[in-house]
Amino acid sequence: MHVYAFDDAAAGAAVREDLSHLGQILLHLPRNAALVLALLFTLGAAIAPGDALLRAFRIPARDAFDRIAFGAAAGLAVLIAVAYALASVHLLRAAVELPLLIAGFAVSALAVRRWVRTAPPLPDELRAPRALTIAMWVLLAAALYVSLLAALTPEVGFDARYYHLAEAARYAQHGGFYNLVASERIWAFALPHYEETLYAFEWVLFGALGAKLIAWGSAVTTVLALVAFSRAWFSSSAIGVMASLVLFASPVVAWSATTAGNDLAAVPLVILGLHCLLSWQRTGAGASLGGAGFFAGMTYGIKTFGAFTAIALGLVAAGLLVARRVPLGTALVRLVPYAAWALAALAPALITAQSMIGDPIFPLAPGIFASQYGAAAMGANVSNAIGGRLWETLNPVNLVSLPWAITTDPLKFRDLPGPLWLMLLPLWLAVPFFARRRTEVIRPIAAFAAVFCALVLVSGAVEFRYVETALPVVALLIGYALLAVDWSDAKVLQATLIAAVLVFGALGNGLATPLERGALNQAVMGTQFLNFAYIYEGAPERTLGLQYVPMLEYTNAHLDAQHDKIYDAVNLQLMNMYSDTELYNGTSYGSPTALGEWALASPDALARLRDAGCTYLIVSKDMLGSLRTTPLWPHLRFVYEAPGGAVRTTDELFRIVD
Repeated sequence: MHVYAFDDAAAGAAVREDLSHLGQILLHLPRNAALVLALLFTLGAAIAPGDALLRAFRIPARDAFDRIAFGAAAGLAVLIAVAYALASVHLLRAAVELPLLIAGFAVSALAVRRWVRTAPPLPDELRAPRALTIAMWVLLAAALYVSLLAALTPEVGFDARYYHLAEAARYAQHGGFYNLVASERIWAFALPHYEETLYAFEWVLFGALGAKLIAWGSAVTTVLALVAFSRAWFSSSAIGVMASLVLFASPVVAWSATTAGNDLAAVPLVILGLHCLLSWQRTGAGASLGGAGFFAGMTYGIKTFGAFTAIALGLVAAGLLVARRVPLGTALVRLVPYAAWALAALAPALITAQSMIGDPIFPLAPGIFASQYGAAAMGANVSNAIGGRLWETLNPVNLVSLPWAITTDPLKFRDLPGPLWLMLLPLWLAVPFFARRRTEVIRPIAAFAAVFCALVLVSGAVEFRYVETALPVVALLIGYALLAVDWSDAKVLQATLIAAVLVFGALGNGLATPLERGALNQAVMGTQFLNFAYIYEGAPERTLGLQYVPMLEYTNAHLDAQHDKIYDAVNLQLMNMYSDTELYNGTSYGSPTALGEWALASPDALARLRDAGCTYLIVSKDMLGSLRTTPLWPHLRFVYEAPGGAVRTTDELFRIVD
């Protein structure tokens, strides 16, 4: 088995097709490029508030660059908090958001000017050869720019269309939170949704693509945070640049920057959490440990795996106290700020889940709380599906071979991690044990990565993108090993490994990703969606998706998005974000029909539909025979028939009448 499919005709054709547009990429601005300015405006507005947050946690900054970079990363947490607060009181409105951003940007601009004047960037103690630094920056910039092209393209990612951006669209439309699980019966809406709330904030001002672009903004802030972290703790920008190149040479990581998911969103906050933890280790300031807890808690609100982040950082903090032989009682007291701030940061996610479905920790430990709307059944199904793979994963032979299997079998593990992690595995595993300098930094961050990955492993959720939280640490270890360790007795080996980073950094570019085996399979995540006809040639947006669902085009044009709701019996929810009208989950996973609660054939179907607020109903044409025999049929009035095709069956739209 191998990683690349150089001999695959389809892969070669896909790459040649992408490269044929190189002239357009180099010479022309892409469509929607102005939205990058909107993103920079949003991120820029958060720099000074983010810096103020770090100062409150007593996190020092050496110079202007560190304050800007860490401030931008911490600013994401501030933006999430502001968006959540506005959504809670139904003030997700342009008239409220825009003045806040303008004020934040003005304050940030003045602050940055002052920082640059009073604390200009300090020189690095450890420098890489100039040619190497330039090569790394060029490859990294190329990777991020290609990801930007995909990010500026309308959303085609399944999870984003199904619930990430669909949730943002609904909250933006309503100006804030409401019980979306009860309204649409999609259990995924009960998951922690800090990032989706930030998407909603951006959607109000800049539309769907502006919201989606926040995912790419997470990539930019990740690079800034990695470089600032390396400058702060390794006195080297080059290590941070190499770590960033290694990270975004991984196709699935670069892909995460192009789709509105929530895997990459937590990464800048994880880097900040580690930065706070190391600051606490150096200064002993309890406020700094509280900062580590705060950023760890925020990651739970972004994705449930953030629970592992909070546990892993907490265990590392406890381990540092044990290593200092701090008495147990004293250690527990010192850990209180961490626990308190982590709980405060994640509490809104618990409260929202509790108010929606009655289970504050959904989908963790289903069954403990009496949840509503079938959420317990959904949580149990997910847990059983993941847990069913646990013993297979923990088999000693499978465990040892897991890095190889994940890298070479994308069809089973669904992701394209790229070969660098596997190729450099001995290197980054050895660094924590054999490093002689900076061990006070290397060992705690390596311990965090080890604990986090172990928790993911024992959860049974073995998928590479689920460990994106730990990947920046691994990338930092690789960068440190190649650039800071003494290779005087093995210069050729060092040069070979650095060359491998550059080569695979180039092959990891989104234009070359189709060369990886399995990249053209739609079930595998990592291949960026680059539609050059849309990006550069003005192809209509509908050609990227809506042309395959003419029913949604009709309902968007003819129904009242504020007052109508559609009972969806044909799984239009796969395109949920593109429906202006709410779609009530009629028959698919988690629906009342699937859970045995009620169906269109039930005697009380009309009352159930009324209770759900449904004013229209969509069924496939082949369902009409059975529907005509139900008590509901006399209450349906035909409205529209959407033609079928190679992708969909013929759909029928009915209005529900008394």
